[in-house]
Amino acid sequence: MTKIKNIPSALFSFWVLLLAQATTLATNEEDTRVNSSCPPGERAALLTLKAGFVDPKHRLSSWEGHDCCSWSGVTCSKATGHVVKLDLSNTYILKPELDPYPDYSYVLGGEIRSSLLSLRYLNYLDLSYNDFNYTKIPHFIGSLADLTYLNLSSSNFSGRIPPQLGNLSNLQYLDLYLNNFDGNIAPQLGNLSNLQYLDFSWNNVYSNNVAWLGHLTSLKHLDLSGINMDSSINWEGLGMLPHLQELYLSDCELNETSFSLSHVNFTKLSTFDLSGNRFSNPRSLIWVWNMTSLRSVDFSINNFDGRLFNALRNMNSIEELHLGWNNLMDMESSHLKNLTNLKILDLSGNQLTRDITKFMEDLSLYRLQYLDLGQNNFCGNLSGWIGRMTGLTNLLLRENNLSGRMPLSIRKLTQLIDLDLSYNNFYGPIPLSIRRLTQLIDLDLSYNNFHGVITEKHLSGMTKLKTIGLSDNSLSLIVAANWQPPFQLRLAYFSSCRLGPKFPEWLKWQTNIIELDISNTNIADEVPVWVWRVFSKTDYMDLSKNNLSGFMPESLEFMSVTYLSLSENQFQGLVPRLPKILSTLDLSKNAFTGFLPSNWENLILEDINLRQNSLNGFIPQFICQLKQLQFLDLSHNVLVGNIPNCGRSNPDQNQKKYSRLGPSTNQSFVGQKYYARLSFLVLSYNNLSGEFPKHLTYFNSLTILILENNNFSGGIPPWITKTYNP
Repeated sequence: MTKIKNIPSALFSFWVLLLAQATTLATNEEDTRVNSSCPPGERAALLTLKAGFVDPKHRLSSWEGHDCCSWSGVTCSKATGHVVKLDLSNTYILKPELDPYPDYSYVLGGEIRSSLLSLRYLNYLDLSYNDFNYTKIPHFIGSLADLTYLNLSSSNFSGRIPPQLGNLSNLQYLDLYLNNFDGNIAPQLGNLSNLQYLDFSWNNVYSNNVAWLGHLTSLKHLDLSGINMDSSINWEGLGMLPHLQELYLSDCELNETSFSLSHVNFTKLSTFDLSGNRFSNPRSLIWVWNMTSLRSVDFSINNFDGRLFNALRNMNSIEELHLGWNNLMDMESSHLKNLTNLKILDLSGNQLTRDITKFMEDLSLYRLQYLDLGQNNFCGNLSGWIGRMTGLTNLLLRENNLSGRMPLSIRKLTQLIDLDLSYNNFYGPIPLSIRRLTQLIDLDLSYNNFHGVITEKHLSGMTKLKTIGLSDNSLSLIVAANWQPPFQLRLAYFSSCRLGPKFPEWLKWQTNIIELDISNTNIADEVPVWVWRVFSKTDYMDLSKNNLSGFMPESLEFMSVTYLSLSENQFQGLVPRLPKILSTLDLSKNAFTGFLPSNWENLILEDINLRQNSLNGFIPQFICQLKQLQFLDLSHNVLVGNIPNCGRSNPDQNQKKYSRLGPSTNQSFVGQKYYARLSFLVLSYNNLSGEFPKHLTYFNSLTILILENNNFSGGIPPWITKTYNP
């Protein structure tokens, strides 16, 4: 499926306004509907269109009755009653816009039928964030002559972008972001002289000659990110777009040779994104450094060095500067001192080695709202300068060499929504004043040396909290037994903190958790029955290295978990039936008994660890059906019988292949069809028997094989000492 487009925060309000304008242009009316019924022909066209859609959640259930103007997603002209707007975008994904776990169950699919052409007055069409399963955009969409707005983004279309779209002479907004389009971009799209917004980003298309861009003289927003433009020529036309305000060329494989503009007319350009390319010399972008209109610049993930700062030092119009993941280890923060309008600064991943207090004092940019210095080599502490950064909303200092206590002055950062101090050397208790950070959404203090107690008082003001990371500290979370947190977490990481000895009852109120890690948290208790229900939608669940006991439900098939680790506990009883989407299962070092469940042949398991239990019986033949399997450890159980010969599910057929085509073909057949990915197989310390399993020679990906302490007979075959290179 697709993902949500990441809109830069500084531009969010601007594009909300632009979208509102586009909607107004599209409808030429207020968003009201006539009282009378829509034209019968247009109603019939919509019903035919509906019949072609796959609508699993019945989003179009309102499409019945005579007045199609009252149907969901349909807008009619106030003056004429004709359908002018059709918005079938998947708002369940767009709301909230930056949700990392969007709900894809509400997508529309199927086919777009030609009855759409009967909507002759349609000027707004939005099918974004759906799933049309690699179908092509119908060419007839290029005949919707009145269209001013067309959004097909993130809807799993494929094939070539139809050149017929170049016929839409009234089009002002075209968004094809994040699909599976391929081939050369048709130069006919240069005919869209009224186009103001164009987004082809994150497709497999290319454009050998981009001269057609120079004809889009009304263009304000252009996004070609994620398209390989390394071989493109004739960029000069791009520089002559007088109304261009936003230019996104990230991840386009560009460098000083492939992208060069000798002259530009970018008098209104405010946003320039060149991230994820291969630039190193700032002189190749000399036209950028004197632009007074620029507000946002993103040069992250390139090869720029300290020379870049000399070029930037006089660009005092810049408000947003992203320079992460370059080679800026020798930068001087005073070079940025003149950028007095700067609100967002990202210098992450640059191997910067400085005392952070000296760095921030030289920088003297205390009006910053967003500061990311993560994954560098900064040392020192937060005292002094942190209390002056009262406008910060995001403070990201992960993976440095910072130390000291969390200063009490952090309480002054009352607008903070994201605080990441993880992977440093901070120590001491968490001050109670942290509760003053009432706007916090994400809090990550993991992998430090914090110690002491966190109570409900520390968290009492954090009503908006979605992410908390306290792992690998020496912290104890001690709250009242009846505490109901004021927040609803999505991500919760408490590994190696102290939550026990009782199972934390407050977790039963956290019904939206997607990732939960309470491993090694000193819980010695029977798992409450509500756990499996409350966390039924959890994707990642780690309860390992505790002293949890009890029986698991007979079936976990109702859960959405893909990673489940319950190792090193005291669970007993039978291994439950598992969810179909589970990929990693670790139940090692427990007290499970009995046979393996019978529904595993339909699973997509990649890693199975059932080591050190009391499982008995045979290794079932359906293990052979786990074609994604890479890691299998069934050691230290009481399994009996032979290792299943996965190459002989149909012995007669396989024997014919072997005798007719020879051993090498049979090896390929078995190795590719069964256990093609298995690299780690451990069956030691069981009661397995029979001849040494010669068929294991066909497992071409196998790198680790441990079979000791079983009852196999016969000698060790010579192939066991050979190295296979499939």
